[in-house]
Amino acid sequence: MTRAELERVLSLILNDADFEEIEIIKQALERRARDLNRVGAVGGSLGKMARNAARQIEDQQGLTQQRIHNMVTDLIKNMIREKAPELSEDQIQELTDAWAPPPGAPRQAPPRPTLPQGAVLAMTEDFLAYAEGRLPVRKEAELRESLGSDWTKVIWSKLPERVCKLIVVLLEGKIDRKTFWDEVRASVPKET
Repeated sequence: MTRAELERVLSLILNDADFEEIEIIKQALERRARDLNRVGAVGGSLGKMARNAARQIEDQQGLTQQRIHNMVTDLIKNMIREKAPELSEDQIQELTDAWAPPPGAPRQAPPRPTLPQGAVLAMTEDFLAYAEGRLPVRKEAELRESLGSDWTKVIWSKLPERVCKLIVVLLEGKIDRKTFWDEVRASVPKET
């Protein structure tokens, strides 16, 4: 086993392992010590046995991570089913995959929600009014109260991506207000 491999295994044990995982590692080490005592008496390769022990620990760590991931995804699915029973199983799976990707998978931003046109238009107007310095203090206080101190980030994260791009273009002076609102309305499906 190289020094880097040993440091990696030790780092996993010391920094990431919880009590249950430490118990699993302890059992693996005790079993390995018994094997070493048996093999040592007949002259086995300590380096090979150490590499095997490290592999076993890594395998057990991987199984534990998978078990934790399964528990988290089950919890997420149950919460979604409880809070949004109208969603299909495919939609639930899509949200679960976005919020809790499998171990080792690259993280992706969760999909932006689809909001009614009226909500998008109101949120867009509030955001623009704030960005242009014309949002009444009272309205800003209401937004802070309902959405939190970072309400602009909350609104931005919920607006459709196309609308966000249009806001940037408007604020940069590249389109006029009428074109902006026409494009926003065309970008967001009307409520039925």
